[in-house]
Amino acid sequence: MPDAMTLKKSQGGQSLRLLDCDSDPKTRNKLETLGLVPGGTFSVVSNSAAGLILNIRDSRLAISHALAQKMTVEPATAEPRDPEAPAG
Repeated sequence: MPDAMTLKKSQGGQSLRLLDCDSDPKTRNKLETLGLVPGGTFSVVSNSAAGLILNIRDSRLAISHALAQKMTVEPATAEPRDPEAPAG
């Protein structure tokens, strides 16, 4: 996963694919309900000192930097990663 990074490191205007979310199950379920699912794509509207604003399925979602730090993403233009493949 050479292009993988935490969502916190992203910049406004980037299109990304969610690889993993290392948060508690309740938060993960809420994000999935809102459309932020592993393998799903979204764009970053802005990344500021206040947090991030994401565009997911024509809806906007604001998240904290603390949550963004727990999310692993890659550019949406990258070939989707095989979840069964070993990391590294």
